[in-house]
Parts: sequence; structure tokens; C-alpha cells
Amino acid sequence: MNTKSNKIKCPSCGAPIDVNKVLYHQLADEVRKDFDANVKKAVQEKQRILKKEAREEQAEEVKALEKELKEKSDQVKELNKSKAEIERLKREKDELQDKITFEKEQEHRQKLNEEKAKIKQFEEEKAKQKITEVELKITERDKFIDQLKDDLKKAEQKANQVPAPLKGEAQELAIEEWLEEQFPLDAIEEIKKGQSGADCLQTVRNSLGKHCGTIYYESKRTKTFQKNWIDKFNADIRAKKADIGVLVTQAMPKNMERFGLKDRIWICSFDEFKGLCHVFRNFLIQMSNA
Repeated sequence: MNTKSNKIKCPSCGAPIDVNKVLYHQLADEVRKDFDANVKKAVQEKQRILKKEAREEQAEEVKALEKELKEKSDQVKELNKSKAEIERLKREKDELQDKITFEKEQEHRQKLNEEKAKIKQFEEEKAKQKITEVELKITERDKFIDQLKDDLKKAEQKANQVPAPLKGEAQELAIEEWLEEQFPLDAIEEIKKGQSGADCLQTVRNSLGKHCGTIYYESKRTKTFQKNWIDKFNADIRAKKADIGVLVTQAMPKNMERFGLKDRIWICSFDEFKGLCHVFRNFLIQMSNA
């Protein structure tokens, strides 16, 4: 190496400058620049290679992901298809179930209507039978009523044909039975047929058995009232020394529609007698007590 010093002066300041050092520094700068450029180039190349590798690797991963995604998508499609198929089958099942239920309901309704129709027919036939029975009973009742009317008419005819004495005796007996039933403490004396006098004499007694008076009853059951009944009855009352005389008659005197006093004799119908006998008896008891 040439160690000889090559020095020059600085044009600006005039200071000495070592040319070798300047050249060394220039060379070092160029070498460094080349190195830096080569390093940069190498780095860039490496980066390019890495990027390429990364892109290739990324591309492979993307392809793998795309493949996996496609597979997943296919699976999802299959799953959706399966779900759709399941939903379709479910709908078909529901529709079939609804159809079966509807058919069963229709069948049940039809059977129910048939049963109702049978019951209705049975009830109608039963009602018709009852109507027929009722009609027959009504017919039988009408015939029975007609028969009763005929029998009643015949009985009335026979009753009208009964002799007057028998009619009178029936009323006499009814008067006596009524008095005996209503007044068990009193003495009810029947005037026998063939004896003179009226029909029945009631001896009134109070609760202590004391004699309070007598009521004389005469029974008449004819269609017309005879005036001579009063005169005869008054004579019988005087003969028996009775306190009250009561003439029970079917036919009332003229101008007399209900019970009343006529010539000292009380005249009444059989129905009126049932109430008046209590009045007459209570009157005699009160008079006796007074």
C-alpha cells in the first residue's frame, strides 16, 4: 500500500485534506450504499418471497376454508332440506291427522244423527201410540159418560117414580141421623108410622144433662106446598107441648124463597135445617139458663 501522504488544501478554508481518507470514506459510503441496497433488495426479495408464500399459504387456507365453507354450506343446505322435508312431513302428518279427526267427527256426527233420528222416530211412534191410546180412552170415556148419562136418566126416572111416602121417609131418616150425630147429649125421638103427630122430637139438654126444651120436626118432600100442613103441624106441636116447630120441606110456600117463620112455624129446606137446628138448640139452652 502506498503510504505516501497525498494531501491537498481545502478550497474554501485552505486547510490540508488527506486525499486517501477522503477516498476511503467515499469508498466506504459507496460500499455501505451498495450493502444497504443489497440488504434492502434481499429484504424486499425475502419479503416478496414471504408475501408470496403467505399469499400461497393464505390461498391454501382460503381454499381450505372455502372448501370447508362449501361443505358446511352443503351440510346446511342438506340440513335445511331435511328441515323442510321434516316440516313438510309434519304438515302432511297434521293434515292427515286433521283429516282423520274430521272424518271421525263426521262419522260420529253421522252416527249421532242416525241415533237421534231413531230416537225421534221411536218417540214419534210412541207419541202416536199414546195419542191412539188417549183417543181410545177418550172414546171409551165418552161412551162411559153417555152410558152414565143414560143410567142417570133412568135412575132419575126411577127416582121420580118412587112413591112420595118413601121420599118423605128418606128425608125423615136423614133428619134424625143428622140430629143424633150433631147433638149426642140430646134425646132424638122418632114418631113411628101409624102414631099421631109429626116425624121427630128433639129434647134439648145442656152439658149438665138438664132439660132445656123440645124442638118438633116435620118432614115434607113433595113438589107443591100444602097450606093444611101448617094447621096440622100446629095441632101436633100443641099436643106434644113442643117449644119450637120446624117444617123441613122441599117445596116452599108462595112468596117465600128461603127459610122463615109462618104462623108460628119455622119453614126451611133440608140444607137450611142443618144450620138452623144449631140456632134453635142454642136459643132453648140460653132461655133455660136465663
